[in-house]
Amino acid sequence: MVTMDRHELELDGVLLAAYGSYYEGMSGDYFNPPEPEEFSLDSVHIEEGDVEIDVTDLLYNRLEEIEEIIMNQNYR
Repeated sequence: MVTMDRHELELDGVLLAAYGSYYEGMSGDYFNPPEPEEFSLDSVHIEEGDVEIDVTDLLYNRLEEIEEIIMNQNYR
């Protein structure tokens, strides 16, 4: 089952809002191999009041790190 979620996290002292989809994976059976759980980012924003700035492209080299932080904080 895939769900769209919003998570807040702090990265290098900056509060970020990350939007993405969580896939809980499957344990597998004799005919199908197991599938791992994962969080796939759609976008990362800095929010200040009513203003929301998309910083996904600026954080391109750290998106995998952000996904791992979200997995560790919320799903494991």
